[in-house]
Amino acid sequence: MDQAGLYVLVILVAVPAFYFFAERRTGWGIWTYLPPLLWIYATPLLLRLSGVLPDASPVYAGVRAYLLPLFITLLVMTVDLRTIGRSLGRGLPVVLVSTLCVMVTAPLGYLPASAWLPDQAWLGFGALAGSWIGGTANMAAMEQALGTPPDQMGLAILADQSLSLVYLPLMIVAMRFTDRFNAWTGARPIDLGPEEDAAETAQASEGEASGDGGIGSGKDRPPDAPQDRDAHPRPDMADLLLVVAIALANVALCGWIAARLPELPPFISGSTWLVLLVTTGAILLSFTPIRRSRHAPPLGSAILYVFVANMGASASLAGFAGAPAFLFGTAVWLALAMLLAVIAARLMRTDLRIAILALTANIGGVASNPVVAAAQDRRLVPVALMMAMLCYVYANYAAIVTGHLVRIIAAG
Repeated sequence: MDQAGLYVLVILVAVPAFYFFAERRTGWGIWTYLPPLLWIYATPLLLRLSGVLPDASPVYAGVRAYLLPLFITLLVMTVDLRTIGRSLGRGLPVVLVSTLCVMVTAPLGYLPASAWLPDQAWLGFGALAGSWIGGTANMAAMEQALGTPPDQMGLAILADQSLSLVYLPLMIVAMRFTDRFNAWTGARPIDLGPEEDAAETAQASEGEASGDGGIGSGKDRPPDAPQDRDAHPRPDMADLLLVVAIALANVALCGWIAARLPELPPFISGSTWLVLLVTTGAILLSFTPIRRSRHAPPLGSAILYVFVANMGASASLAGFAGAPAFLFGTAVWLALAMLLAVIAARLMRTDLRIAILALTANIGGVASNPVVAAAQDRRLVPVALMMAMLCYVYANYAAIVTGHLVRIIAAG
């Protein structure tokens, strides 16, 4: 038995377990500003720098190779795209336009900071696009799909968590100007339906979305721990094993296909093919009965956090001297995306509440968007959840394109 590898694996699993346990038991306000995701990433890095974890281990490569496609499959295959499409209605094009706003402003944000950024900074922007279009899982996927180096991944995580502290309160405040904005644009206010029905719908939607990927920081959060044994029955072993078997089959099949497809540098490498194929396979699985599994989302979220800890253990501090320039460029990117989304809402005559939720579905994700919605009217929560889940599904495709848009600008 490889004792050294087992030792590394124990730490990678124990670190996320400790921080989510601490957050749940303490309820301290610090978790709002320094969420578990940052600690899960930073702690293995500090442990490696202090010599507790080795600088190199076959476990690091194994986690990257095997766990990434597995958690993508588990998290995406339970999203009910048909229901989302029917429920969003005229909000669907608003979500797609908001995603385009995020994509096209990425290279514009890169430009003013480019003089102080290294050549590989576009890879960090591409990784951040994964989070700003989908969620933490999508950002992790970009590490492999784009080949983002560890130092740029660290900067992407730093920018994601830092700027969300400014963005989310700003969106909650902006909701208060809905009537004025709608009067200016001539937008028709949306019909939210009766308050009583909305409360039940919101609870049901939260239950369905609890495993979009979950991702447990200020941007995404895993489902709360069970409080009632009857409300959360014991796992069905047959269902759990079936979910794992199907997810592994999707990974194996897509890996076999990816190995036989030609690489198209600089746009598509073998790793890019794997992420795209696994995502597509998971989407196809979401149209089958496996979508109704209760076990895939929490299992996928748990695997994701082990992957984030592995990213931290493999991280490098070499590029952190460029953090101010990276934060400046991504702040400009975020500001331009917000501005372009407002212009799009004006042209489309979109209710400001829907426009904000569509953009926050990208930037904020599945946990933050309902918070912004509930601050205005809890009847908006189901719409907010569905928007975020939709973004989560297609973010891997969009983030790859966004990264290469920045690369083209950087090369020019």
